[in-house]
Amino acid sequence: MNRAAAPSFGASPRRVIAGALAIAVLGTVIGPRPAAATTADGTIITNLVCATLNSVSMVPGVGWAGDPTSDPIPWSQCATMYVIVQSPNILLQKICNPTTSAAGGTVTCTMCVSNINPYMGAFNVKITDKIPANMGWIGARPNAEDWGGPWTYEVSATGAPASWFAGDPPAGQVTPYYLRWTRGTTLAPGASACVSFTLSIL
Repeated sequence: MNRAAAPSFGASPRRVIAGALAIAVLGTVIGPRPAAATTADGTIITNLVCATLNSVSMVPGVGWAGDPTSDPIPWSQCATMYVIVQSPNILLQKICNPTTSAAGGTVTCTMCVSNINPYMGAFNVKITDKIPANMGWIGARPNAEDWGGPWTYEVSATGAPASWFAGDPPAGQVTPYYLRWTRGTTLAPGASACVSFTLSIL
């Protein structure tokens, strides 16, 4: 993703690169998928602030400072701030292995998120998945497999906003049951992070 350049405004204004993203990516979607913020990348947000005051002339014959007969001279100055919008760009990929198995076999699914924006980090990254039909929960893999964390693990029987609680599903749990991972730190520009879990085929 190319970074949009701010136009020239004569005197060099302060330029701030700002972006934020709070995004929940659905693990049920297989393959890379971009996520976009509301304001388009490259948008320049302009903010103008001005200050005004009255002064008095220091020129003889016009009025001296402290002279109550001096006429006030208005004075003003303005400053402009430019914010260039650069949003993180998150790609999600889910891979399950093996892709062919018999009843009673196990399948391990791994989901990875990558921030492909070279300038802005992404925070509050969430991955949400659901136990598929005809499968049961065996357990999350060791934390070493969930790299790029730290991750917070939550589960829900309904997926409703107030229904989530920390932990893993009970052994043998079947659908409908939802899984969610929240990354505890910012996903830096160009960084990736993954989570994985194992299910059995009923």
